[in-house]
Amino acid sequence: MSRQQELQSNLKSIKQEISVACERTQRNPDEVTLIAITKNFPASDIERLYDLGIRDFGESKAQEFSQKYDELDLVATWHFIGQVQSNKIKEITHIADVIHSLDSARHIEKFNRNAHEIGKVLNLLIQINLDPDFPNRRGGVSPEKADDLSRLIHSLGNVILGGLMFIASPKVSSQQAFGAFAPIVQDFKSHHPSAGIISAGMSSDFEDALAIGATHLRIGSKLLGNRPL
Repeated sequence: MSRQQELQSNLKSIKQEISVACERTQRNPDEVTLIAITKNFPASDIERLYDLGIRDFGESKAQEFSQKYDELDLVATWHFIGQVQSNKIKEITHIADVIHSLDSARHIEKFNRNAHEIGKVLNLLIQINLDPDFPNRRGGVSPEKADDLSRLIHSLGNVILGGLMFIASPKVSSQQAFGAFAPIVQDFKSHHPSAGIISAGMSSDFEDALAIGATHLRIGSKLLGNRPL
């Protein structure tokens, strides 16, 4: 089986699983965006997925993101999903359309300044952390802190509040993790109806994420296979 055939088969399987999960929760699968997380995979895989109809791609490391972006010439939506390092913000600003992992007022202000300099508007998601050992290496903020960051984003001119990002804690079942996240999603939507992105769910838990209203799924290994070392 060629790499193209492998990716095509994986994509077909994932789409079917998404469709079944959406039917179970009375959701429209057309309202769900699959983001291909291509960390550690070559730019050629992005081109193959693009040929298969994928238009959303995500990376978690600024340097790898930049290298692949420069190598490609695709009309796509580029998502940065990793923890933000201050010295990489300028680089990320030039590439990304959506940044999923905001948890710092200082970073938000810096993204706004850099976006203003190049005449760009960035879509920002606030990462929520409900881990009992918060804060941890995954980053994120409490729901209370997210309110402060939301107000800050609304006050700035070159960033917009796109929604929330969530990574389920490995210490509890994904059903429990997303169950705890669900009321936060509902409260957030009631206060920010125009910020409709809920980035939640990965290869191992996207069905539970869809059940609580996830709109964007970050799919890596289930689509591309095990990451090369």
